[in-house]
Amino acid sequence: MTVKEKTSAAQLSLTEHALLNETVEWSGRLLTAYALLLEAERTGDEASFDQAWGDLTTALFLLRDKTEQAQELLEKD
Repeated sequence: MTVKEKTSAAQLSLTEHALLNETVEWSGRLLTAYALLLEAERTGDEASFDQAWGDLTTALFLLRDKTEQAQELLEKD
Protein backbone atom coordinates (compact mmCIF):
# COMPACT_ATOMS: atom_id res chain seq x y z
CA MET A 1 0.00 0.00 0.00
CA THR A 2 1.45 3.40 -0.96
CA VAL A 3 1.77 6.36 1.39
CA LYS A 4 -1.06 8.11 -0.44
CA GLU A 5 -3.29 5.04 -0.15
CA LYS A 6 -2.50 4.66 3.55
CA THR A 7 -3.19 8.29 4.37
CA SER A 8 -6.39 8.44 2.34
CA ALA A 9 -7.60 5.19 3.88
CA ALA A 10 -6.71 6.48 7.39
CA GLN A 11 -4.70 3.32 8.07
CA LEU A 12 -1.76 4.94 9.83
CA SER A 13 -0.37 3.69 13.11
CA LEU A 14 -0.07 6.03 16.09
CA THR A 15 3.66 6.33 15.41
CA GLU A 16 3.02 7.25 11.79
CA HIS A 17 0.44 9.84 12.86
CA ALA A 18 2.85 11.32 15.39
CA LEU A 19 5.66 11.62 12.86
CA LEU A 20 3.41 13.18 10.24
CA ASN A 21 2.05 15.65 12.81
CA GLU A 22 5.59 16.61 13.83
CA THR A 23 6.48 17.10 10.17
CA VAL A 24 3.54 19.46 9.73
CA GLU A 25 4.44 21.29 12.96
CA TRP A 26 8.06 21.82 11.87
CA SER A 27 6.89 22.98 8.45
CA GLY A 28 4.91 25.71 10.20
CA ARG A 29 7.88 26.64 12.36
CA LEU A 30 10.08 26.84 9.28
CA LEU A 31 7.66 29.23 7.58
CA THR A 32 7.37 31.35 10.72
CA ALA A 33 11.14 31.57 11.09
CA TYR A 34 11.47 32.56 7.44
CA ALA A 35 8.88 35.32 7.85
CA LEU A 36 10.72 36.62 10.93
CA LEU A 37 14.01 36.50 9.04
CA LEU A 38 12.56 38.57 6.19
CA GLU A 39 11.09 41.09 8.65
CA ALA A 40 14.40 41.42 10.50
CA GLU A 41 16.21 41.92 7.22
CA ARG A 42 13.70 44.56 6.15
CA THR A 43 14.05 46.49 9.42
CA GLY A 44 17.81 46.02 9.70
CA ASP A 45 17.53 44.47 13.17
CA GLU A 46 20.70 42.41 13.34
CA ALA A 47 19.90 40.68 16.64
CA SER A 48 16.47 39.60 15.39
CA PHE A 49 18.02 38.49 12.12
CA ASP A 50 20.55 36.31 13.93
CA GLN A 51 17.82 34.79 16.11
CA ALA A 52 15.57 34.15 13.12
CA TRP A 53 18.48 32.62 11.19
CA GLY A 54 19.14 30.22 14.06
CA ASP A 55 15.46 29.32 14.30
CA LEU A 56 15.27 28.82 10.54
CA THR A 57 18.25 26.48 10.37
CA THR A 58 17.05 24.51 13.40
CA ALA A 59 13.59 24.10 11.89
CA LEU A 60 15.07 23.13 8.53
CA PHE A 61 17.26 20.38 9.96
CA LEU A 62 14.54 19.03 12.26
CA LEU A 63 12.02 19.09 9.44
CA ARG A 64 14.41 17.15 7.24
CA ASP A 65 14.94 14.56 9.97
CA LYS A 66 11.22 14.17 10.71
CA THR A 67 10.41 13.89 7.02
CA GLU A 68 13.03 11.19 6.54
CA GLN A 69 11.79 9.28 9.60
CA ALA A 70 8.19 9.45 8.43
CA GLN A 71 9.10 8.37 4.91
CA GLU A 72 11.11 5.39 6.19
CA LEU A 73 8.32 4.32 8.52
CA LEU A 74 5.65 4.59 5.85
CA GLU A 75 7.76 2.69 3.32
CA LYS A 76 8.27 -0.27 5.69
CA ASP A 77 4.72 -1.49 5.15
